[in-house]
Amino acid sequence: MATVMTPRRLQVVMAVLIAIAIIERFAWALRRGLVSQAGEAHQVAIAFAEGRGFSDPYFFGSEPIAHLLPTQPLLAAFVYSAFGTQSIASKILLQTISCGWMTAGYLLFFRMFKRLGVPLVPRLAAFAFLCVIPLFMGPESLDFRYWEGGLAVVLAIATLDRIVRFDSMGANACFAARLDLAALLAATVFVNAAVGLGLGLCAVIMASRRWTMRRRLETGAVSAVLLAMMVVPWALRNDAVLGKPVLLRSNAALELSVANNDIV
Repeated sequence: MATVMTPRRLQVVMAVLIAIAIIERFAWALRRGLVSQAGEAHQVAIAFAEGRGFSDPYFFGSEPIAHLLPTQPLLAAFVYSAFGTQSIASKILLQTISCGWMTAGYLLFFRMFKRLGVPLVPRLAAFAFLCVIPLFMGPESLDFRYWEGGLAVVLAIATLDRIVRFDSMGANACFAARLDLAALLAATVFVNAAVGLGLGLCAVIMASRRWTMRRRLETGAVSAVLLAMMVVPWALRNDAVLGKPVLLRSNAALELSVANNDIV
């Protein structure tokens, strides 16, 4: 297949698969009337759009919160501010953003496994399976509009792709490229600390094998500064409205326990 699949033909095949994936997700959403109820993140987006701040996750007047991060809910809030909380335009735009996270994630997976040396046939088969078979229809059609899952997946795969790339490059990594990795690591830790810290360990292992001590320290310091630029304003906000400088999420420990404990 690799001998007959030209780059142009591969682009066309992948474009068709992506179009099928997006049509399926939109059809799923339209069949449900583009319903927008998606739990606390949806309510917080509405509250922010209506000028009530990052608050009211359960009902009107339920106070400011820090168990969600100011990421995807804020993006949804900006859409609501521009087009209204109940408009068809808002729902279609948010559905498009959700499909955008899905598409970016699948394309990054495809590229990363190419870097790892996986042949074209299994890569394309896996890509087609993810696009056409609705394994994650609910999250890809609804949750990614308001929750940070889609953003977290894209950041995580992009970061891992950079780590794999640098591992294959050896010591040939310019400062701009390392800055890119530092920014991705910082953003991933902020959006999903568990995944970000795991990827940080992967980066440390790669850097210890491929980079000089100076390059390791430079990249680590830049990543720490960038992370602080995201965390500090959020912590100050939480200290002002909640009385505690919550660094990321106030219920992170509970979520880790629920996600990794079958009894809970």
